Amino acid sequence: MEELRTAIANKDGAQVEKIIRSAVQNRAEEHIQPLMATLCVEEWHSMHEDAVGILQKFGRVEDVSVLERVANMSLSYLEYDEHFGLARKATWALADIGGQAAHQALGRIAESDNSTIAGYAKKRLLNWTGEQERKRN
Repeated sequence: MEELRTAIANKDGAQVEKIIRSAVQNRAEEHIQPLMATLCVEEWHSMHEDAVGILQKFGRVEDVSVLERVANMSLSYLEYDEHFGLARKATWALADIGGQAAHQALGRIAESDNSTIAGYAKKRLLNWTGEQERKRN
């Protein structure tokens, strides 16, 4: 984890990518998970979807506010994505975390001015009960 901490401090996107890919490949995400919330809100790299995926896997209520923020982020390297895949992934992560805080975060995202992003949140809310087995909280 110290190697990732250094890569984040140095804003070394290539090293961050290498570390995350290695952790995922070796199924060792738990070693880097504590730094994923920090990485999610940094704009200088391009590993946001991977970081969100790791947060989703561990399903910690403590990450709800970060995931809500990610759902509303506008990143220059994703300007081409008219389907807002990162926001969609963040809404799924929130739904999988479950609990009151995640439900409330999805409710706020559902009020977004961006109708596509709002739609993703509304769908997760609509399916909240039916997806109960996926929820960690």
